[in-house]
Amino acid sequence: MFAYSPVETENIFYNPKGSFNNKKREPSSNKSKTLPTSCCNNNNFNILTMVSESDQQRKKLEQFHEASLKRNQLKQELQRRHQLCAENERLCRERAEKKKALKKAEECNALRKFYEIKSAQFKSHSFSSNSSFSSCSSSSSSSSFSCSKNSKSLPSRSMSSTIKRFQAAYKIHSFIKHYIEKRKTQKIISYLINLRSLQNRLLLLKSIHLKGNLTFDLNNKNKILPISADNKAFLVYKESILKILNQLDNDFIDEFYLVKERKQFIKNIVNSMLRELDNHHNLQYKNFIESR
Repeated sequence: MFAYSPVETENIFYNPKGSFNNKKREPSSNKSKTLPTSCCNNNNFNILTMVSESDQQRKKLEQFHEASLKRNQLKQELQRRHQLCAENERLCRERAEKKKALKKAEECNALRKFYEIKSAQFKSHSFSSNSSFSSCSSSSSSSSFSCSKNSKSLPSRSMSSTIKRFQAAYKIHSFIKHYIEKRKTQKIISYLINLRSLQNRLLLLKSIHLKGNLTFDLNNKNKILPISADNKAFLVYKESILKILNQLDNDFIDEFYLVKERKQFIKNIVNSMLRELDNHHNLQYKNFIESR
């Protein structure tokens, strides 16, 4: 039924039976040879990726640890400064209270001396009145009665009225003085509260670090172009510091010692921050020129 060509019949009868299977197994043997090398390459790649991931995690942990250390250092510095300010305020209050106590003691001593002088004057006046009373009694009994009545009543009335007038004047004087001192104290406290808020704003600004690259005008070194986020951040940062400086100069007077001392302390912080900004400005301008 089937007709074969002479070549096909020769291939069927004379070729060995296992030749076809051997030919088909050759690629499988090649595949088996290449499999171990590919597995080794995959294992090496996995090990390298694991090592790189571990390095990245280690770097992230180190960065997180450094950031946490910086935050802790900043908190400790802020706490130290707050404690120092509170200690200075406490010492200033103690000095003010001591001065007030000394003034009060001086006033009490002055009042005591005044009463001593008045009592001495009253004694001398009573002695003179007694002598006049003896002279009047020698003349007649009626005149002696009137003289004794006048000598006993008139000096006591004049002395009591003088003391009452002095006490009323002293009360008015002390009221006015204490009212003025109270107003001054309230004014000083309000100034110190405002200065503390400005100092806290400055410390918050000082904790911000500007790290971006600035862009300048080629024709003007001092002109920073507001064309990038870093430039805008730098300009806003500097403007905030200058506003605080203007507020210190305009809103706070040098009438009180405590206010003057705290104002000078905050001005020193502002000047140091402005110097740091100028150094950063010059360094960024130098880098900008070199990059051009």
